[in-house]
Amino acid sequence: MVSWLLPTQMMTGALEAIINQALVKNINPSVSTIEIEGKHLTLDIAELGQPLTIGFSDGKAYVLTQVSDADCVISTSLSTLAELKQSQQLTELIKQDKLDIQGDLKTAQQFAKVFEQLTIDWQSELAKHIGDLATYRLTKAADFIKNKARFAKQQIAEDFSQWLICEKKLAVTDVELNHFGHDVAQLEQHLAALTQRVNAIASSINDNT
Repeated sequence: MVSWLLPTQMMTGALEAIINQALVKNINPSVSTIEIEGKHLTLDIAELGQPLTIGFSDGKAYVLTQVSDADCVISTSLSTLAELKQSQQLTELIKQDKLDIQGDLKTAQQFAKVFEQLTIDWQSELAKHIGDLATYRLTKAADFIKNKARFAKQQIAEDFSQWLICEKKLAVTDVELNHFGHDVAQLEQHLAALTQRVNAIASSINDNT
């Protein structure tokens, strides 16, 4: 558990500082904590070993460890918490007993809205510490690595497709698919012609009888 490595008081202090720094550096004017002033959201995350309660007062966050009257309590794990970015997963996670919500769900949604809307210009913040030129070079390097990673992912996918086609014969090529479609069309034509002949023979037999 995290509490073994980091004392509870230090952990709450660090989390409180991170949230408040994010609020200070936020550049999104639509972010507002007015709706959650005076409210408390408790996160009981398994890996932490200690429930943490987040509240807001005068636009600043504070983190507590013991609150008996929290408006909403969410019990889950870190891995499940990451899945909550997909709102449609909420009901399924509750059914799987990976997530438990007690209290006012609207409060949890209001807290989540604030954190999701926080926007920080990391490039500008980095430039304050290492300068514009170094930040520019670092950004370019990051973009280069990201593009290389995207290309490598695409190349691996293409190589895997070729491996399925050529080595394992588990997939078909476009040419093979076109040939198959052509063969099916010809078969349909032959079947239609055969059906007409059978109908003609049957009609002839009926006329003779």
